[in-house]
Amino acid sequence: MKEKLLSPFTLLCTVGFMAMISYSMARSPLLPLFTQSLGADPATLGFVVAASTITGIVFKAPSGALSDILGRRKVLLMGMAFFGLVPFLYLLVNSYWQLAAVRFLHGLATAIFGPVAAAMVADLFAKQRGEKIGWYASATTTGKLLGPLLGGYILLVTEFKEAYLIVGIIGAISLLIAMFGINENNFPSKSKPKEAQPVLSALRKMRRGFTEVLSDFRISVVSAVDAMSYLAVGALETFLPLYAIFVLGLDSGKVGLLFAVQAGTTLLSRPIMGKLSDTFGRKPMIISGLLVSAVSLAAVTLIGNFYLLMVVVAVYGLGVAITDSSTTAMIADLSKARNYGAAMGVQGTILDIGHASGPILAGTMVKYFSYSSAFIMAAIFLIFAALLFGFFVRDNQSNSMIVKG
Repeated sequence: MKEKLLSPFTLLCTVGFMAMISYSMARSPLLPLFTQSLGADPATLGFVVAASTITGIVFKAPSGALSDILGRRKVLLMGMAFFGLVPFLYLLVNSYWQLAAVRFLHGLATAIFGPVAAAMVADLFAKQRGEKIGWYASATTTGKLLGPLLGGYILLVTEFKEAYLIVGIIGAISLLIAMFGINENNFPSKSKPKEAQPVLSALRKMRRGFTEVLSDFRISVVSAVDAMSYLAVGALETFLPLYAIFVLGLDSGKVGLLFAVQAGTTLLSRPIMGKLSDTFGRKPMIISGLLVSAVSLAAVTLIGNFYLLMVVVAVYGLGVAITDSSTTAMIADLSKARNYGAAMGVQGTILDIGHASGPILAGTMVKYFSYSSAFIMAAIFLIFAALLFGFFVRDNQSNSMIVKG
């Protein structure tokens, strides 16, 4: 179904696009380079980068479930406030510990926004869900593509804090679009609050949603696979900039281009991969995506030429698209009683455990061994994720998954 201009889905994609430009620009390649300039060693750098993802571990699941009770728009705007306001705090940072604190606050943006926006897409589309999630993910991935590209080239002509000022301006624009563009009346009734509820009643409903989601072992398996996939993402986005600049001799503009190529490949392939997962089932797509990501990530350690490295990073982006377009759709397929907010929140929490672990584990590997060892470690986790998923999931039909055990 072709979406009309300024439809609820189009507005949601626009907000996600702008928010992700701001957030990804703040993260890569600015954050690792800024943290190192403040005197952090690789292990500490990994912790600073992970700080924003640690926030997601705590807040994603409650945010998603809370949107099932209070309505999506109210909770969505809470998240958007952190996109629009927190980036200006980077201008006050003078130490890497202050930077870690700001990153923790900034992480509330995606921790709240991510599961709620995914639930809103699930509310809108009962059919073609994989394809629509793929299109929404492509909108946010476009933002993730432009953010590092802008950040890398802006850093060539200005300083870190001026770059973060631009991050804040873009985030503020995304907040304004959400405030004045997204109307809760345009979303299905599940996304709206039914009635004013006492706190205890709301908490009971939230607990019931979590219980229904967590009682399905299939959702836990898929979320664990996502966690290992994003462990690799966290390792790459944190240490590829340093590896490229200090080992390969590239400048920040070329590093930004590498991330843009990765995100661009994911952008172009995600809707197609989502549609394929609707047709052929989630299992073969997830396993193949994990293996493609593992091989390409390991290949990063063997490449010294910039243009070949762009090809390898593009293949990695394809692997991420194959995996992500199927895992999110599968979580929606498996969630009970339309508790999409709770389901997306649980998935996001487990995913963020992996995403936060990536920079920390990779930083330790870099500190005591080398950059190559960090990338190889991440590739091994991806292969393990493919084996885990292949062993526990026996059926390749997304709506009738059978889990061993």
